[in-house]
Amino acid sequence: HMIQIPSILANIFTIGGVIFFHWDLKMVLMGFWFENIVIGGFNIMKIWKAEKYSKNTNKIDITKTGEIKTRVSTPKRKVALIGFFIIHYGIFCAAHLVFINVLAEVASGNLWAPKPPNDLMQFVPLLFFYAIYHLKKFNIFMDKKVFKNTSPEEQMVKVYKRIMLIHFAIIGTMFIIMPLSILGIIKNPILQIALVIAVKLGMDYYEDKIESNESQ
Repeated sequence: HMIQIPSILANIFTIGGVIFFHWDLKMVLMGFWFENIVIGGFNIMKIWKAEKYSKNTNKIDITKTGEIKTRVSTPKRKVALIGFFIIHYGIFCAAHLVFINVLAEVASGNLWAPKPPNDLMQFVPLLFFYAIYHLKKFNIFMDKKVFKNTSPEEQMVKVYKRIMLIHFAIIGTMFIIMPLSILGIIKNPILQIALVIAVKLGMDYYEDKIESNESQ
């Protein structure tokens, strides 16, 4: 479970942001959003490393010497997929950022305005923990030879599954918190944010378990 340590540290830092930097729900969600950038960067490397031929896993080539060789995805195809991924994923992340800020505005009742650059520097340690966390996951992807059984196309769409799973869980938690806040049951904003962070940590653990089973 050593892989989870950077994820735990990232969430502890987020709690510290709430306590010491007075982060509100929008800042916490923005911190989660920055992880998307790290995930996308490592996914590009995974797409490049993925070897399985996606169109037909049983497809083979017979060389001039008569050697039977399993076909793998070509570099040209990988470059095209990576280019498409960068554009599509960039649009996805931009839309996601708008959505979580609108949702946080509804939850908190405060108008959101872009933070000054100095405020964004608060996310640097968080990005560091996320980078270490996903570097460990990339090392498992390589060390366990997961790339040999994954096509570039399969790897390209995996990242969306992870983000949607985690953030649907977070959004679901917020939809539970909002009526409880209106009713006065959970009025403390720090407690509300702590619940969101706990769900994020739990989903990270769940996702790690799934990836661990897939790599065995």
